[in-house]
Amino acid sequence: MIYQVFYTSRSLFGSGNATDHEILSVARARNAATGVTGYLFRTNMAFMQFLEGHEADVRPILRSILDDPRHDQIDIWPAMRIRERQFAGWDMGYANGLADENLAHVARQRLDGVTVDHVRRYLTGLRAA
Repeated sequence: MIYQVFYTSRSLFGSGNATDHEILSVARARNAATGVTGYLFRTNMAFMQFLEGHEADVRPILRSILDDPRHDQIDIWPAMRIRERQFAGWDMGYANGLADENLAHVARQRLDGVTVDHVRRYLTGLRAA
């Protein structure tokens, strides 16, 4: 079984900041080296990220994310065990914006019974905090 975690957080820097490139570069290299896959969704002031792989590989990455000073208000959803990767082939996929298709993907993958509007309101609340 594949170990999968999902978190949301409030970014301390707006979308397009140089930190976005740094985050993706580090994540893609680290994930490729450890066999972890995932997807990072970015809005102007929020992150949503899936990580999946062997638990022993995912947990240290999640710990480094929790310690990262570029974001706060981190909300980690309960980890799941899944039969197959949902982001196979993505060392770290990336989407930027509140486009419905991005939010619908999150809702489909993880948020049973939660609509795109729920996710949008949640992220809008993070932006205002």
